[in-house]
Amino acid sequence: MLKKVARRLLPSSAYGAGKRWVNQRRQQQRRNQPKVTEEEFRRILVEELGIGPGRTVFVHSSVDRIHLDFPFFRILPILRETVGAEGTLLFPATQLKERPEIWLARGELFDVGRAPTTMGLIPELARRQADAVRSPHPTNSVGALGPGGGELVARHGDSVYPCGEDSPYYRIVERGGWIVGLGVDTDVLTFVHCVEDILGERFPVETRCAEIYDGRVCDGEGVERNIRTLVAHPRIWWRNIPRYMRRYAPVETCRSFELHGARFYAVDAGRLYARMEELAGRGITIYPRALRRGSFLEGALTRVARLAG
Repeated sequence: MLKKVARRLLPSSAYGAGKRWVNQRRQQQRRNQPKVTEEEFRRILVEELGIGPGRTVFVHSSVDRIHLDFPFFRILPILRETVGAEGTLLFPATQLKERPEIWLARGELFDVGRAPTTMGLIPELARRQADAVRSPHPTNSVGALGPGGGELVARHGDSVYPCGEDSPYYRIVERGGWIVGLGVDTDVLTFVHCVEDILGERFPVETRCAEIYDGRVCDGEGVERNIRTLVAHPRIWWRNIPRYMRRYAPVETCRSFELHGARFYAVDAGRLYARMEELAGRGITIYPRALRRGSFLEGALTRVARLAG
């Protein structure tokens, strides 16, 4: 949140200098940490994150934040070996670098088979695999590897809700799926927005803009079509997922930890969804109560979020 405020308020030169300083500090801190060997990385996946043969696993990652003692491109083969031939891996695969409504308003084409993802090295490596599939959603695309991938991404775009029941973000619940973070904390956890899209107007906070956009998509068969979608409201800027998880998600639902200066987490998707739906019924969400529908502060907080965004 502070990063977004600084980007908005500071001159670009000052923000750039500050960002370079922060990155240099992080790199120095990583150099002072023990390196993660390939053997230890495998142990983390199995023993700490609970990944095993046949699992359906949604992976969020940041290679830059893990001090590896082996080539980063080994991570994807290790993940595939860990879930085995019957397991399925999913990765965020959006191509966007800006607010989705800005991209959609320009009428640009999302080429499912060719557009690089902006979600990091591992998702891009996964996208380039010969057996990879990718959902056609114009703003929230998901890539998948493994025998269950095609089915999980097939309906993504049938609903205007990017994280609704038809999305692979939620459909992993049906498979008893897990979500893991490699080098990232739970602030990178798209799954939390499923409860917002599925509950819709019953969710305590309005998290989608009212306008429905037409997204131009060239699908995996090379056929161009329109996919209609809602976009996230700027007010979701106020979310605080890590604090919510610490307070309300028991360890068997969400385990988050730090190792050698890098963050990791493992989430049981089914348990977390049930917990979030129950909490939403009590008015407890990843957003402050002041942002709830009808709150006298909702308008003011929304204006701040628009300025910060």
